[in-house]
This record gives sequence, structure tokens and C-alpha cells, in this order.
Amino acid sequence: LDSSTIVPQSGTTGACNYPITATALYQLNSDGGITNNVPDTCGSYNGTATSITYSAGNFGNAAVFSGSSSYITTPIDFSTFTDYSVSMWIYPTVNNKFFAGTTDGSALNGFYLSINSSDQIRFYERNGSTTSSSLTSSNAVSLNTWNFITAVRDGSTNYIYVNGTVTSLANSTITQSNDFTFGRMGL
Repeated sequence: LDSSTIVPQSGTTGACNYPITATALYQLNSDGGITNNVPDTCGSYNGTATSITYSAGNFGNAAVFSGSSSYITTPIDFSTFTDYSVSMWIYPTVNNKFFAGTTDGSALNGFYLSINSSDQIRFYERNGSTTSSSLTSSNAVSLNTWNFITAVRDGSTNYIYVNGTVTSLANSTITQSNDFTFGRMGL
């Protein structure tokens, strides 16, 4: 340590613009006393919760999802993005569940994230009823504990980071049809 002044680098002044400006940040630590309110900490993409409760989490409180009937819909339109990343802390208690995405129930256009029967994260891209790209993480998440995951679509490659370990695969052309939903696949 010395007596020199520490100067923050451009873009590192807070959670909303580190290392780049976030489109949305959902902290999911409470609804602020407003039923079904899911505030966007960084912007104006407030979400709407259905049957969400809150309990002790990794950082303060956390949203609790039932796996089917509780979810959060957001007004984020992924059709406007060529590249994107989605990061989240998850505490899975079962596998073989969808937990986030933009895929609609009928046309199956968009992307979604799930945990397979081997506790690995799956990052699917679909264009109609055909799976255009399917990436499975090389390492498994741990059930009944907190895991940090990130799904990235960057240029021609998709990446999944599970607790810091990365897996990648070439991506494909997809059509995004629904706004982003988490807690279950967008239906």
C-alpha cells in the first residue's frame, strides 16, 4: 500500500455499469412492500412476479420459486439484441427444470436455460420446433447450495460459465419471440 489516490476506471463506478452498462439488474431481495413488484435496479425494465416469496439468500434475502407456478416476467425484448449475457445466482433443489429464457410455448423460438438430470446447465437456442444450438456445461451445479451461472451469446459463439468454469459452442440463427422470464421457461 502507498499513499497514492485510487481512481476508478471508466465504467467501474457501480453495479449498473461494471464492467459495461447493464440493461437490467434484478436483485430479488424483496418486493419493496409492493405485491408482485420486481424493481430493475439499473433502469426501467421492472418485472412482474407471480407467486414469489422471499427467504434468506446468498446476499441478504432472495426470491424463492416453486419450479412451476412462481416466476417473474420482464419487459426485456431480446429480439433487439444480437449478443447478450444473463448472469444469476441460483439455488437449485431439483434437476430437470427450466429456469429462465425467452422461448414461447407454441412456436419455441428463442433461448432457454435448464438443469439436466446430471445437474449440468443447458443453454438451448431454438428456431421453431428445431433445437438450433444446445450447449451443456462441462461441470455440474451443486444442488441445495448457491451456484453462479452466466450464459453468453457473443458473435458466433455461446458460452456457459458455471461457478467460474466455461464451456463454449458455436451458436446459430434464432428468432426471439417473448420477453425474458425467469423461474420457469417463458410460456
